[in-house]
Amino acid sequence: MRTLQKEAISSRGFIGSSAFRDSEHPERIVVISEWQSRAAWLQWQEEPSRQGILEEMRQYLFGPITHRVLVPLAKPQDDFLL
Repeated sequence: MRTLQKEAISSRGFIGSSAFRDSEHPERIVVISEWQSRAAWLQWQEEPSRQGILEEMRQYLFGPITHRVLVPLAKPQDDFLL
């Protein structure tokens, strides 16, 4: 996973990422990455180097990789509290 993150860092539009383990199902991992735009994410998703790394990782996975595109409820500069 670190190799994938290192590749993403050099990709145009990448802002950052975090990985989380499900406390009730430790075999489940969620990675949240932030991109400047949906177009930047889509370009990274098709990147051949990313595809190669994912192929190498598949032997360690228990299920399929799924993706969701999330959008923030408010921009950081908005006065919005949860």
